[in-house]
Amino acid sequence: MTLPNAASSPFSCCTERSVVEARAGNAKMGCGVTILGVVAILVIVGIYNGGDLSDNSKDPGLQRSSACKAAEDFVERQLVSPGTAKHQSCGARTVSAPVFSSGTTWTVSGYVDSQNRLGGVIRSNYVAVMEDEGKEWRLVDLSVNER
Repeated sequence: MTLPNAASSPFSCCTERSVVEARAGNAKMGCGVTILGVVAILVIVGIYNGGDLSDNSKDPGLQRSSACKAAEDFVERQLVSPGTAKHQSCGARTVSAPVFSSGTTWTVSGYVDSQNRLGGVIRSNYVAVMEDEGKEWRLVDLSVNER
């Protein structure tokens, strides 16, 4: 019983001979330690990746993009023709995160290009102040000004 590619395997210490010795109770400790180490790493990685990231507060990048999307939605509700809205990219907007880690108030400022009642495209600047309530955002204040 030989493990495939035993020399290049992370279990290279587990050759046919060491497997036979293990069955006999005379295995070198190195093989067992290697396997135990690999199992420990897999358990740690599993615990780390098994965490619930559905709460955006655990990842500032996700929170930032979620705040940008929420601001877009709130702004579009104020537009005459929301279907024509073209927002600047989230990276180009000013996004102010809460000062304290337990804070939930976010401010997003940027602009949106959209059609007015006459069909002309106008640029509107906005500032949206929102509360992160976990799974959704609550609008605190919104200012939209045409240029």
